[in-house]
Amino acid sequence: MVEKLNSETTKNYLKDENEVSQFFISTGLTINYTYNNISFSFVPIGFDYATSTIGKEWIYNQKRWWGFGIGLEPKFLQSLMNK
Repeated sequence: MVEKLNSETTKNYLKDENEVSQFFISTGLTINYTYNNISFSFVPIGFDYATSTIGKEWIYNQKRWWGFGIGLEPKFLQSLMNK
């Protein structure tokens, strides 16, 4: 993933007002469940890792995160439009 870093997101490591784009590696454990063409995803644990010196100053570098998502198959939407 690519993140834009600035003085706020690096605790003033970057002094100027310009944003700098940096590459990160994002990892996580995902649990997926699909029912009737609807997918549910849950990420109970994930981490982002910096690949540069500037990126290592990012306030979220190596911090735990979690997330969730809902996905619909295209044929699910098509069946709704045909009703």
